[in-house]
Amino acid sequence: MLEVRAISCTLILTLVIALASSNTLLSVQRAWAHSVIAIGNSPFTVKINPNTGNVYVGNDDGTVSVISPSNKVIATIPIGGFPGEIAVNHNTGNVYVANRDDGTVSVISPSNKVIATIPVGGGDTEGGGDFADDG
Repeated sequence: MLEVRAISCTLILTLVIALASSNTLLSVQRAWAHSVIAIGNSPFTVKINPNTGNVYVGNDDGTVSVISPSNKVIATIPIGGFPGEIAVNHNTGNVYVANRDDGTVSVISPSNKVIATIPVGGGDTEGGGDFADDG
């Protein structure tokens, strides 16, 4: 059975679906399959940076896959614990990843490097916390 774990849309009618059962990301444009992209293990959460068009996919293996608008994996970033939520700061371009298993937030720069890991306590929570994408 195919299980869809995360869905996000952009304003240009592109639908991005993380397919947990096959460790792939499916990009759909105008209701046609556009491309299938191999990413990390068991993709869980997806966020699109509206400023760059890059897609950030949190994977169950403790990584974040970064896919460019041309549907190429441009980075696989180790972040530690299981990525529960992802948010983009529209002003700085930084990406924030709540790491559910270790109670931290990883800060990823626009150059796709982890520039900080912030301890926030908790860890091993079902929701992983929520972020607001308000810049």
